Amino acid sequence: MDGLGSFVLLIFPSLVAGFTATIIALNMGLTDVSNARSSHSGTALTSGGVSIVAAFVAMMGVQYFMGPRGVFTPSYIGLIVLTLAIAALGLYDDLKGARSRPKLVFMVVVAICASVFLGPIKSFILPLLGVVTLPYIVGLAVSVLWIVVVMNAVNFIDGANGMLVGTMSVAAIGLLILTGGFTNSATYWALALLLGLICFAPFNLRHKAVIFAGDVGALTAGFIIAISSLWIMQNLQNVNIVFIMPLLILPILIDVFMTLIRRARAGENLMQAHNQHLFQRQIQAGASHLRVSFGYALASTLTTAVAILGIYQAWPTFEIFVIAVVNGVIIYIPLYRRAMAAISRAS
Repeated sequence: MDGLGSFVLLIFPSLVAGFTATIIALNMGLTDVSNARSSHSGTALTSGGVSIVAAFVAMMGVQYFMGPRGVFTPSYIGLIVLTLAIAALGLYDDLKGARSRPKLVFMVVVAICASVFLGPIKSFILPLLGVVTLPYIVGLAVSVLWIVVVMNAVNFIDGANGMLVGTMSVAAIGLLILTGGFTNSATYWALALLLGLICFAPFNLRHKAVIFAGDVGALTAGFIIAISSLWIMQNLQNVNIVFIMPLLILPILIDVFMTLIRRARAGENLMQAHNQHLFQRQIQAGASHLRVSFGYALASTLTTAVAILGIYQAWPTFEIFVIAVVNGVIIYIPLYRRAMAAISRAS
């Protein structure tokens, strides 16, 4: 079969599965009632992110029949099961509403298992110090923290029209470029995420979203991004990319951590739902959902481009990361102040 035929065969099952799952979600009528962390008011259809899960399952089937032999080891099958477990957690949360602490514990357990299956982060390079080798338990803890942080960060952004679609599509494309071809399992996972988002986008990336991803979509997307990143960290030999992977979703991470710092300084309960993220403040200040989502997608595109150039041009990765974070914070602070000033004037 020629290259085009193989590519069509690769993506077609996921597109069909993802679009079908989205249609089913639309007809199921699952709704999310706005609360303290919502960027919308009233009720909205949710769980449209089952398209990501369906596309992922279909892609795993395609990989089994088309991919390199010997990929489906017990550890690899375990990672697939863990992905479906996270999806199940998200769907349960959409249906019944999971309590925050048990939900977090479940996510941590899944992250520990995934880190053991993948193998933890082993080393990174720092200026002056050179290569820093991590003990197994420390590398495992860093890997677990990465997975949990990414899942939660991605989950926070669902609720603004097009936000999850835009930022996660950019991250998925970045992962596809970094894998450098269909020789890495991370490629199949990133492609599944991108195709699932494409199936979901027509119903969410619009002025008035028809349906949102829900926890089932957001948690699964975050887990796929985190796992694929760890794969790439391990499979790109002799390249220090530990500090490059966060750049794929850096605007989201900066928003999350700046919000946590601000709320911690105010003595607020960090586990309590809220609507104090920058993108939520911008919407409250009068900006349209799509304008805000486009801004985040553009920022993600810039940081992802820096990540890709950093790898292929062999730039010093720690310095790139620090410069990107500092510039991100410098941009974040006046944007947040401007949004709060607009909210104050409106009230």
